[in-house]
Amino acid sequence: MLTLTEPCWLSVSVDGTRSPSRTAGAGERLEFAVRRSITIRAGNAGALSVTLNGKACTRIGTPGQVVTATITASDYGAFLR
Repeated sequence: MLTLTEPCWLSVSVDGTRSPSRTAGAGERLEFAVRRSITIRAGNAGALSVTLNGKACTRIGTPGQVVTATITASDYGAFLR
């Protein structure tokens, strides 16, 4: 799940299928059913809180930073706090 604390441009691909890019607003929560991998490209990475299987993840970037992060089924543990 992605939770946004402020507006952020996002492009998300789940298991190789890309969702339309858009700007998500503060307070939005976006859920994705991921089997193999998710790639998140964020225009304001500090605005994102990422949760995997109900567990909080480390931040993928800082406020205003453009980041692309790919999390796979085999390496998602490295992203957990």
